Amino acid sequence: MKPRPFGALTNLTYSNLPIGESKANSLEVQMHRRLSNGFSGFFSFNLNSVRYNRTVEEFEREPTLWQGSNDARPWRLAGAASYELPFGKGKPMLSDGGVAAALAGGWQLSGTWEFQPGALPAPRVSRAQR
Repeated sequence: MKPRPFGALTNLTYSNLPIGESKANSLEVQMHRRLSNGFSGFFSFNLNSVRYNRTVEEFEREPTLWQGSNDARPWRLAGAASYELPFGKGKPMLSDGGVAAALAGGWQLSGTWEFQPGALPAPRVSRAQR
């Protein structure tokens, strides 16, 4: 009996083939504002829509069912604030120069804030089946 080509590969499926389509739409609004006395701020709102059609294992059939994706967040808010410390040349404190002004000048304090719906990503550990 003549061996079949690729005889060990008898359980193949089409499940991992890229037979589908994905559509993504996004709207982002940003606002930057530099305020007086060294303060500045940033605000961002992002609205997302990601849809994909199901993967069909029949090549001659058109995929028709569009579904929302769980891989994208529907919206996101982000903000940041910054304060330039008042030390150093041209600032209200330690403006006369020197070593203290050189060390303390040019520093900023900053913070960020983000919010989006959904759970935080969790690491996954997978094991090979034996």
